[in-house]
Amino acid sequence: MALLMLLFWPRPIATANKEAIVTVVSSGIYLPGALVLAWSLRSQLRKRDLVAVVPTDTLTQRHLAMLSKVGWRVLEVTTLPLPSTQSGDPRFEDMLDKLYAFDMHQYDIGLIDADAYEQRDLNEAFDLFSLSTTPFAASLAPATREGAFTQDHFAGHFNGGFMLIKPDPKIFQALSTLATNSSYYDVRLAEQSLLNQYFQGQWLGLPGSFNLLYRFRDRPYYWDRLRPTASIIHFAGLEKPWHDCEQDPNLCAGLHPDVRHWRELFRQVYHASHFEIGDFTGEEERIHYTIAKLLDGRLDS
Repeated sequence: MALLMLLFWPRPIATANKEAIVTVVSSGIYLPGALVLAWSLRSQLRKRDLVAVVPTDTLTQRHLAMLSKVGWRVLEVTTLPLPSTQSGDPRFEDMLDKLYAFDMHQYDIGLIDADAYEQRDLNEAFDLFSLSTTPFAASLAPATREGAFTQDHFAGHFNGGFMLIKPDPKIFQALSTLATNSSYYDVRLAEQSLLNQYFQGQWLGLPGSFNLLYRFRDRPYYWDRLRPTASIIHFAGLEKPWHDCEQDPNLCAGLHPDVRHWRELFRQVYHASHFEIGDFTGEEERIHYTIAKLLDGRLDS
């Protein structure tokens, strides 16, 4: 275990506040999401640090500088690998890196996925969490459609897109060890399965409005009830607001107001930060092409 900790130990970062918002930027594909997330959180910068966990050698130096420019304190880490390469979804291959949040003992943590944005401030969530004796809180996820392979994981389980964490090195050590054991959890949902298993019956349930899942917008009993008070809009699933119609035809079948709002936030942070289209080249040339269309409004038509 000591060797494992030495291999994966990230470099320390300077801190200014007692609370932090943490996200994982696993590749350049999620760079637009992380920029928008920071822009949506800009009102919290005086009371909460922003920490972006980035696997080493996955982003260019230009991309790292862009994250810093919008307020993220970049923490480069060695990826915690899944015990099996058969994760079922390549999007989840780096998601065990969220576990590093459990070792940031200088903070109380709000961990938000990079494909989300803040709609209302998170003070209420942090206040609720401060009254709890449990080190972990999240929102219950609605059950998936019948027949989906994740059905058993979602029903009665929390979604990992927004989590509140009271870091503890002992919990980090335990999770790091258990993460290597494929018989302990289903690796198809990576950290979400691991954390649901580890904190089973020992987590604080937050209202669903703290992590509203865009993929369930067609369920009135869920979306219509929670959207008016939603704090976080989370684009969980395959549809991302930075995709174009060729990638996601559903995005073009009547542009959803929350997709339109995300795109407006992107244009705001792009212009306010004086970015250039060329800044988004690198890992995937399609990002360059899509950003150009997003900026001139072609994605909105």
